Amino acid sequence: MLSDLQETLAGLSAEQYVAGYVFFGSYALSLSSFIGRRGRRIALTLAPASVVAFAAGTDPWEQGVILAAIGLLMMGAFMVAVWGTWALLERSRWQPAVVLEREVESIKPVSAAQLRRRLADLWAWPVRHWARP
Repeated sequence: MLSDLQETLAGLSAEQYVAGYVFFGSYALSLSSFIGRRGRRIALTLAPASVVAFAAGTDPWEQGVILAAIGLLMMGAFMVAVWGTWALLERSRWQPAVVLEREVESIKPVSAAQLRRRLADLWAWPVRHWARP
């Protein structure tokens, strides 16, 4: 199977390279807030269209799908490596969480809307934190 992928890579045309670059670039931009809402919508449209064009131009097309999937896995592995490195380097700056007894007693139940808002803020924290200059 790897020899088939190697032959497919050797036979890629310039148009397929462009489609691959557009796919990976627009995929990355669609995950970030770097280009705003309109730009993300455009990137979300370009990513599937370019990967379909890439796979359709590959003979056999299954090899193109496998190459795109391997590329996505490698991009994910790179992101995990960068995040892990960042977490290890920043570990010394973390503050231990100390919960005092009076703070525990002052905790009040929250409504479902407040909980959703807090969870959304928690989910969006890495994006806000990493987007800082």
